Amino acid sequence: MLGDFRFDDEKLGFTFIKKTHAMTNPRRHFHPWWELLYIESGERTFFYGNKTVQARAGTFLLVAPGVLHRAINPEGETCSLYNIFFSDEGGNNFYQHRQLEEIHSIFPKLEPFIQFDEEKIPLVNSYFEKLAEEISSKKKNYEILARSILTEIVVLVSRASQTENFKQTNISISDHFSEILTWVNSHYEEELTLSLVAKKFNITPSHLSRSFKAYTQFTFVEYINNLRIAQSCKMLHNTRVSVLEIALKCGFGSVTQYGRWFKKLVGKSPVKYRNGK
Repeated sequence: MLGDFRFDDEKLGFTFIKKTHAMTNPRRHFHPWWELLYIESGERTFFYGNKTVQARAGTFLLVAPGVLHRAINPEGETCSLYNIFFSDEGGNNFYQHRQLEEIHSIFPKLEPFIQFDEEKIPLVNSYFEKLAEEISSKKKNYEILARSILTEIVVLVSRASQTENFKQTNISISDHFSEILTWVNSHYEEELTLSLVAKKFNITPSHLSRSFKAYTQFTFVEYINNLRIAQSCKMLHNTRVSVLEIALKCGFGSVTQYGRWFKKLVGKSPVKYRNGK
């Protein structure tokens, strides 16, 4: 039985991680790739998109590219989990690319949270253990079999998504704040201030500020700018629109302001990100 590990192998086309004592992620973040997270045991609290939920053993969280998320461990929460990170770039050979493309095609059809029934959890755990053993052994053609096992896991998840319902527990966001988040998520490209949004929803700016921090672990400004940067990453990746035009389309007042936030959240300039440097 393997302990903590990280397998990041070009032959696989994905990164596979095991954490036996997962800790709070200090950063609220997004990334341009798909992420599949599975809780093997214990509990963990997640902020994802516009929801804060508590998940338990047997829960899958499917994180889409560009969606803000963070894992939080309140006092007393511990968990063991598996992480799989995918890239939309595809594999480095035809067969690898074909296998990963088939897996990727399933993701947009799934709910972000999927909970397996207790009697099915041992089966799902065994698939992850089998995947870890195959990758760690590196026997002949291990990468092909590993992607096949991963395909089986994703198919199990897709079937469960049709029959299992994820039950939110004890950290559900109020309907009013959920409405605010939904509106902000659709209007982030506009000029938004704490006072303007608070007035629109008939609450005080201080109450809105506290709600953002309590429910999302972001300040209001951090949340808005993370949304804008996430959208700009998609535009940098998928279009040839100028950096200035992207900055303005995503709601930044200037390219300087955009560049400063982009470097803070992504770690490099928009130009370097677009050029893959």
